[in-house]
Amino acid sequence: MTAISLAVIDDHPIYRDGLASVVVTKRRWEMVGAFDSVEAYLDQARAATVVLLDYHLPGLHGPAAIRQIIERGSAVLMVSGNIGREAVLGTLAAGARGYVAKHAEIPEIVEAIEAVLASPTGSYVSPRLAAYLLDASRDQGGERLQLSAREQEVLALVAAGERDQDVADALFISLGTVRAHLDHIRTKTGQRRRAELTRYAFEQGLIPDPGHRD
Repeated sequence: MTAISLAVIDDHPIYRDGLASVVVTKRRWEMVGAFDSVEAYLDQARAATVVLLDYHLPGLHGPAAIRQIIERGSAVLMVSGNIGREAVLGTLAAGARGYVAKHAEIPEIVEAIEAVLASPTGSYVSPRLAAYLLDASRDQGGERLQLSAREQEVLALVAAGERDQDVADALFISLGTVRAHLDHIRTKTGQRRRAELTRYAFEQGLIPDPGHRD
């Protein structure tokens, strides 16, 4: 079995080192390292299974940082003091697998890590922050949370019958990134099964009516 490894990226040394030391004592996880910047993490040779990432960092940060870490092969769990609506929605749209407030208790952070590890599409958003997803839906007149351009591409290919690996190959992204996008698509649309996602893609005009003939 492949060992589960973690990394912490935070520019506050006391919090960074404290979080790194505490979470690995709760489970039999390996700590790849604690880093003060995304660049420092990307420069080291080994990718962690899950990266606990702060939002505001010097240099590369926010959605751009999330995308680069995912491309490296790591899942991203945000653990940040920035719990504003735009930060939460923006990081989830960029592919983060979860968002936990920095002041959360260690048991909740461990629970979030376990949720991300539970499956290739596992995710966690604390109940308080999950309300932002509902608010975003209401702001659009009751419609589902809008999909990003990349999520629309992934959904269109999945609805067309492509396997996850085929989608990855077609879009030149990793399999893990495809599955992260699918997880967010399911969260935003409320559709879990592929047949439901296909119907949703048709309703949104992402694929032609399968019953239509020229």
